[in-house]
Amino acid sequence: MACTEIGNAIDWAMQTKPNDLFPVTAFVTRHQGILSKPADPLAKGLDFCSYASGRVAYVAPVGPIGVVGHLEGNLTQFENSSSASGMPQSSTTLTVKIFSDGTVIFQDFLNGKPIPSAQTVKASCVGGVLLTGSYNNGVVVVGLRREQEEKGPP
Repeated sequence: MACTEIGNAIDWAMQTKPNDLFPVTAFVTRHQGILSKPADPLAKGLDFCSYASGRVAYVAPVGPIGVVGHLEGNLTQFENSSSASGMPQSSTTLTVKIFSDGTVIFQDFLNGKPIPSAQTVKASCVGGVLLTGSYNNGVVVVGLRREQEEKGPP
């Protein structure tokens, strides 16, 4: 599965050297639907929505043959809650791994500890620029942006 912008972003980040950074920013949106029951006061039916963004870096392949490099990072997360309007910053972060074949792996962390929520999604490319896929009762959309090269001292 080729997704032009995803492949270009991975190629861009791969060029990073100790004094020459080729940064990439990831944007991840998730929405999980919850069946609402208007007649049941205990079933609030609040859909879970989150938005996360931050820098990701190229992680070179290690291990057995067939293991491939990917982009990985810990993203700042914002999510809806029943106690606040809008999407305030969450106390959790989102770790994401993005592979050139469209595989996306993500997991929430609270205080640096994983929450049992890891998901692996085989996403499809939309318009050559976004990855989108479904898991359980949710959907995930991933976009990447190549940032301007940052040169350090020689």
